[in-house]
Amino acid sequence: MTQRLGIDDVRPRIDNGNLAVKAVVGEVVPVTALVWREGHAAIAATLNVWSDRDPDTVATSTMTVDRFVPDRVHGIFTPGTEGTWYFRVDAWSDPISTWRDAVEKKLAAGQDAEELANDLAHGSNLYERAGLELDGDKGRTLLKAGVALDDRTAGLEERVELALSDEVREILWHHPFRELLTEGPTQQVRVERPQALFNSWYELFPRSTGGWDDNGKPVHGTFATTAKALERVAAMGFDTVYFPPIHPIGQVHRKGKNNTLTPEADDVGSPWAIQDHTATHPELGTMEDFTALVERANQLGLEVALDLALHASPDHP
Repeated sequence: MTQRLGIDDVRPRIDNGNLAVKAVVGEVVPVTALVWREGHAAIAATLNVWSDRDPDTVATSTMTVDRFVPDRVHGIFTPGTEGTWYFRVDAWSDPISTWRDAVEKKLAAGQDAEELANDLAHGSNLYERAGLELDGDKGRTLLKAGVALDDRTAGLEERVELALSDEVREILWHHPFRELLTEGPTQQVRVERPQALFNSWYELFPRSTGGWDDNGKPVHGTFATTAKALERVAAMGFDTVYFPPIHPIGQVHRKGKNNTLTPEADDVGSPWAIQDHTATHPELGTMEDFTALVERANQLGLEVALDLALHASPDHP
């Protein structure tokens, strides 16, 4: 957007803001933007953050200016809940910073109270207006600074001391006096649980958990034998166990060992040649058995991830 104050290159942003940025609960989200204006007056920016769970509560913070790129500002926020979060960068004219910069330079050049008369009067007016916008002790401190600037019975150093103090700078950092407020575009952040950012997966074929019979031949596993195998997975420190498709396998054009096209009668076929996506493989067990498997996984601190395979065998309905 381009008005008297410009806001450009807001980050993070995907597809010019048409897609939501992704984050997880507790993750620090860095926000930057370019803010600029005509002329030489000071400009600043505020980061506004809110969530869809509490849209009426907006957290605001003054953004810091980049050390090497004066037009770029930086801020951060940390979403505390899942859901959709929003942020917006607002640019604003900072008349008190403009005043302070000019007065400090003139003081350094040795100008006296008479030469600074207009600056002192202007500063008094600014601090009075800023103080009236703020309640409590902080507002009274700003008003006091304005009164001191207008006190012609005091010395110059005494008149400007409070207005230029670190105490007043701190108050104005958290409660800035803003003019020409310009709102930037609202950006969305889709916040998910921490596990969406990183977790450790272990791939396990349920049908390979059946062990061997007395003749040394492999036995087809079940959901029950898979549940027993989960203890080993959890002990290794994994937090997610991943299963390939657990559906019935098609009979038509079934493949045999080592991907051969001439299977033997006892070849079980590829789990990805799915015959029915609505059922579980009969040799693995029922949906009730699978539910028990998931419950056991949860008891061990594991989550179950299933392969969302759209593959189908020729005899799929």
